[in-house]
Amino acid sequence: MSTDLISLQLFTVRDALDANPTETFARIREAGYTQVEVYGIVPRFETYRDGLAASGLTASAGHSRLVGQDLDEIFGAARELGITTVYDPFIDSARWTTPEDVESIAKDLNEIAKKATEYGITI
Repeated sequence: MSTDLISLQLFTVRDALDANPTETFARIREAGYTQVEVYGIVPRFETYRDGLAASGLTASAGHSRLVGQDLDEIFGAARELGITTVYDPFIDSARWTTPEDVESIAKDLNEIAKKATEYGITI
């Protein structure tokens, strides 16, 4: 099976990644993957940068909370890792209770999307 178009989401191997990042990246590559999706872009930036470079893997996307966060830091790190798409995996459920809340979330995400384009990133 070709895995060229499939990315392994690193969150699924987070325990192994925390225990031994070098070995985890190498095993992912040995399994035939060429791409991964990272999570927690900023706090794990150095692990990702070093692991991707050593293993020859690339990051196709990243998952990071965006609403209310330091977007320059997140998008700057994502761009340096070669990521072109960032997903916000979680918006607090308390913000989804009324139509006005949903409109507010949409407004926030539209503003974030504008900022992302400054870095060549889509959300």
